[in-house]
Amino acid sequence: MHAVLQLCSTLTKTHSVAISFLDAGGLPLLLSLPTSSLFVGFDSIAATIIRHILEDPQTLQQAMESEIRHSVVTAANRQSNGRLIPRNFLSNLISVISRDPVIFMQAAQSVCQVEMVGERPYIVLLKDPDKDKCKEKEKEKEKAAEKDKTQTTGKAALGNINSSGPGNGQGKLPDTNLKNVKVH
Repeated sequence: MHAVLQLCSTLTKTHSVAISFLDAGGLPLLLSLPTSSLFVGFDSIAATIIRHILEDPQTLQQAMESEIRHSVVTAANRQSNGRLIPRNFLSNLISVISRDPVIFMQAAQSVCQVEMVGERPYIVLLKDPDKDKCKEKEKEKEKAAEKDKTQTTGKAALGNINSSGPGNGQGKLPDTNLKNVKVH
C-alpha cells in the first residue's frame, strides 16, 4: 500500500492527473482505507495527494512566490553582506523546484531578479508594487482623515457657540474663546 500511495503522490504532482485521480473516486477511497492498510507516514503521503488536488497552477505559483520571498529574506539575513548567491538560492529551494520546475520559474521571475555586483550575481527580491500601492493608499487615507479632522474641528468650534449667553437676544455674537472649546 505504501508503494502505491507513493506512486499516486508522484503522479498527482501534475494537476490534471490529480484532478483525474479525484474524478475517478481516488480521494474517497484514500480516506476510507481500512486501518490495517495504514502505515507510518500515511498521513504525510495522504496530505501531499490532497494538496496536489487542491493546488491548481495559480495557487501553486502563489504558494511558491511566498516560499521564495521567505527563503530569500531568511537567507539574506543570515549572510554578513545581506546578499544571496544563486547557488544558495537554488539549494534552499530544491524541494519547491522539484514540485514543478516550470511554475517555479514563473514564480521566481515574478518575485526576484538577478542583480550584478561587479561580476558577481546575487538574487534579490523585486520591489512589491502591491505594497507600494497599499502604502500610498494608507498615506492618502491619513491625509483625508487629517483633512476631515481639520474640517470637523472648525465645525465643532462654530457649533459649540453658546447661543443662550447674554446679549444673544439683541443680535450680538458671544465672545467665542477657542481655548474653552472642546472638540471630540
